[in-house]
Amino acid sequence: MTWTSSSISSEQRKKVPEKLRELFRSPASKEVQQKTLRKGRRNTMKKLIALMLALLLLFSIASAETLCGGWTPSEDPAVTEELKALFDKGTEALTGASYIPVAYLGSQVVAGRNHAFLCQMVTAYPGMETEPAYAIVYLYEDLQGNVSILNIADFDIGALCTYGAAE
Repeated sequence: MTWTSSSISSEQRKKVPEKLRELFRSPASKEVQQKTLRKGRRNTMKKLIALMLALLLLFSIASAETLCGGWTPSEDPAVTEELKALFDKGTEALTGASYIPVAYLGSQVVAGRNHAFLCQMVTAYPGMETEPAYAIVYLYEDLQGNVSILNIADFDIGALCTYGAAE
């Protein structure tokens, strides 16, 4: 039979020995109750922190393209007229070789924006025959719309292929 406080009459409650009541009111039992309460609060706090971290991670993934510092790959590698004008503005002072943008690779938000283009390189010297070559041209567009070259990196497609290479 299960006993509950409602099934015990007030007279029966009065008959409970005083020492038993003191035992339930003792500092030791209060200490156990407080430890249990603190443990519950710690577990709740841990769950709350885990939830906050998960939400922060989801938020950062969802807004990754607006965060500073990370490169965002282009959804469409086609070089539009606007991108071509930006590229021409940044490379107009180049001599010795010309670069033809083949694909727009992506951008990076900084104090302005960095852009990456895959380009076919053509030598500008008449009579000088060279093999087709590709390069990645990095441009920086500042907040005022000025464009400058950050870097031109040779793109050696053969270096990317490791099939048949000695291991």
